[in-house]
Amino acid sequence: MRYFAMIDGECRGPFEISELVAAGVTPHTFVWCKEMTDWQPAEEVADICRFWRRRLAGESDDNDAPAREAYSGQSQDFMSLSIGRGLIIGPDNDKILNPDKETERTPPPGGLIWAVLTTILCFPPTGFVAIYMFWLSAAEWKQSIQSPKVEDAERLRAASWNHSRLGRMWTGITFFLGLILYAFMMRYSI
Repeated sequence: MRYFAMIDGECRGPFEISELVAAGVTPHTFVWCKEMTDWQPAEEVADICRFWRRRLAGESDDNDAPAREAYSGQSQDFMSLSIGRGLIIGPDNDKILNPDKETERTPPPGGLIWAVLTTILCFPPTGFVAIYMFWLSAAEWKQSIQSPKVEDAERLRAASWNHSRLGRMWTGITFFLGLILYAFMMRYSI
């Protein structure tokens, strides 16, 4: 699909999705294509947002390397707006969600105590998943320390960080499901 963009007060294009960044399109730039009824900001067009998410996540082939480099040069505000991550998670948790190689050399943050507490007090079915994720994280970290191969150690450390992140997510899900369960119990017990 080819898009026209309103850049510096004039209509430019048509551009392929992969050409939009090089043309100067930002999330706030108005774009239009034949299937749209009116001009919309690029951040509200599903195809463009999907393309930006894939590029930011690094899910592209080697032919798209110039486009990925152009997107990676954008500001943190651009990335937060385009994928909504900054609005939900916040900038302080960025190291936990996207650890770099230096961060991965330290153990991931633990949360087993919180996982156990939410399992007991809130909603056991999902709480057991959180406990399992933290257990996997700790086991993989221990294996990474004992691994003689650097590649295996890096892979295990990355997996450990990922399971820690999943453990935090399932702990949150357990907590909120517990709140919902208690709300229903209070509502229908009166």
